[in-house]
Amino acid sequence: MRGALFITIGSLISRVLGVFYRPVAQIPLGDEGLALVTPPNAPYMLILAISSAGLNVAISRLVSQRLAIGDLRGARRVVHVAFTLLAISGILFSLLFALGARWMATAQGFPEATPGFLALSPAILLVTLEVAFRGLYQGMQRMRPSAVSMVVEQAGRVIIGLAGVFLLTPFALNLGAAAFNAGNTIGVLLGALYALYIYLRERPMADWSTVAPGVESWESESVLALGRRIFAIALPLSFLGTVLPLVQMADVSIITNRLISIGVEPTAAKMARLRALVPAYALYGGLGGVSLLYELDAGAAGTMTGFALPSVLASIVSAHQAGDHNLAQERFERALPLLDFEAQPGVGVALRKELLRQQGAIAHATVRQPAPTADPFLLATLNKLLARQPGIAGAPLG
Repeated sequence: MRGALFITIGSLISRVLGVFYRPVAQIPLGDEGLALVTPPNAPYMLILAISSAGLNVAISRLVSQRLAIGDLRGARRVVHVAFTLLAISGILFSLLFALGARWMATAQGFPEATPGFLALSPAILLVTLEVAFRGLYQGMQRMRPSAVSMVVEQAGRVIIGLAGVFLLTPFALNLGAAAFNAGNTIGVLLGALYALYIYLRERPMADWSTVAPGVESWESESVLALGRRIFAIALPLSFLGTVLPLVQMADVSIITNRLISIGVEPTAAKMARLRALVPAYALYGGLGGVSLLYELDAGAAGTMTGFALPSVLASIVSAHQAGDHNLAQERFERALPLLDFEAQPGVGVALRKELLRQQGAIAHATVRQPAPTADPFLLATLNKLLARQPGIAGAPLG
């Protein structure tokens, strides 16, 4: 009970510290910098799931089992074999992750994120070593060292990672993003160093040299046989651990790589910066279409907005894509008063529904509470704008 309490408190403190990491890092990085932070994370978590997820559970379970029946030598053998397997897999996967950094970044459409991949690669080896430590102490029913190592890891990640973000972002955005990723590596390094300190201070296996009478010891079990025992427990958990990283990689590679929608002012300026950063992406504006022409000039592929006259927006985009910028500007300037009027905060929904009603798309323009309704003055003004542009509200909705 006490051990579970230690783990719960450690996890809670770690989560509280982690809550501040991304929002604070966003201050210097901005949305563009955070876009470079994400690509390395999913492959990193996938590799961790393959190389180490579930192994701490397997180690703790087998160590606990051997200790319970008095096979101290067998428990020590389990730890030694697990540590060797984890060290080998950690070194291998760390090297592969580093060597494939450029390819993985480019495959996700973020070649600028390569430093972030490189910054995370040492963490794979460090995590595998930390897993062995946690499995050992949890198998001994001692949860406090594992809980403290989690807090040390998260504190180092947040403090040192944020310091790196604020220091490096002014020099290069992708280096600031890499510092964010490096925070994970530094945090894991500090957690591993704490684990090493505790292990060297206590040397918990120093007296694991006995076997209870009548117990068949695992001391002479081969590496292959113990490896099968360990992975029989760990592999199902590793398989479950791969699901989320695979989904995240699909999101980055398929969704983020194909569509970025920008709906926070100033959209055109932000789009110009993103276009320079990620030229292969399809960028879309928003905000009711009030900046559509400028977004198109900045490299937008179109807009994603709820404006009640989509055919008007389509005509502007079509003219711009055809190279007829004068016609696009003429259509945009003609529609701008209506775009701006419909985009009013709060009452804009009521105005939009009125436009849809006038086109025959809906029978009534009633809005649900607490959305404000359009008063007679606003409706009269809307009709004046429509009267100046005969036929605009009767245009096809498509």
